[in-house]
Amino acid sequence: NEISFILDKENESGLITLDGTRSLSNKEVKANIELVHSQIRAKELKKTSLDSEISGLQEKLSSKEKELALLAEEINILSPLVKKGISPYTNFLNKKQAYIKVKSEINDIESSITLKKDDIELVVNDIEALNNELRLSLSKIISKNLQELEVVNSTLKVIEKQINEEDIYSPVDGVIYKINKSATTHGGVIQAADLLFEIKPKVRTMLADVKILPKYRDQIYVDEAVKLDVQSIIQPKIKSYNATIDNISPDSYEENTGGTIQRYYKVIIAFDVNEDDLRWLKPGMTVDASVITGKHSIMEYLLSPLMKGVDKAFSEPVNTKRLDTP
Repeated sequence: NEISFILDKENESGLITLDGTRSLSNKEVKANIELVHSQIRAKELKKTSLDSEISGLQEKLSSKEKELALLAEEINILSPLVKKGISPYTNFLNKKQAYIKVKSEINDIESSITLKKDDIELVVNDIEALNNELRLSLSKIISKNLQELEVVNSTLKVIEKQINEEDIYSPVDGVIYKINKSATTHGGVIQAADLLFEIKPKVRTMLADVKILPKYRDQIYVDEAVKLDVQSIIQPKIKSYNATIDNISPDSYEENTGGTIQRYYKVIIAFDVNEDDLRWLKPGMTVDASVITGKHSIMEYLLSPLMKGVDKAFSEPVNTKRLDTP
């Protein structure tokens, strides 16, 4: 921003000024700008001196031109008088010589003025070259700084993303009921699917973590209705709630029960409770969830084996193999 301000702050001639360099934090850039400005200032002083010399030569040229015009007039007057013998020839010859001398001096002055103007043009070109070189140098610094800033911003975004990924958010508002010791131990390791915290919710919407066998996975869906029974020795009878499936784990888990490894899917079920239920509901209580996946009558269950046997009894395999003719 400081360098951009300096580039934008130019004088009427389009030259970079020293405005803003005092507060410039980059000392190397500041020294370079001051050096180039000093060189430009020296060139400007030289140009001013040449302009002054040209002005003096032009005044001298004007005087010589007047002197030359006067000599030309005198020669024109003396020429007929010399022919008639009224005026001496030597006087006429002196005027002619003086005219030629003044004419030569005028030519020399004009040549000097031309050379001075050429020098001024070279000085102006040098000033423009110094200014353009400085502007290009500052532009390269800005471009480099922008590239470095882009890299820093990119790195910062990665770090911010890593920080956000390390943050843990509870799915519900509540109070921490229990903490996994590994979560608070330096160098502790949390195993896959292990709990970090147990939270007692403050909201009326509760979440229950239930398990289903893999063979039933294709029969349940998110937002499907569930009947949930909460088992408690405090309540005189099992408390039932109307619930819905909130989430289903994308993959199954393993559980070792009595030496037998059994796989299951984790299902999160959401259900609403009233104020009275919040007093006795605690994390870790046992629940039983029932999902209605279809309806069958008792007769359909009783006749199911019979219908399968009948279906097979009145069918025979069909040989679809092509027979080759002799």
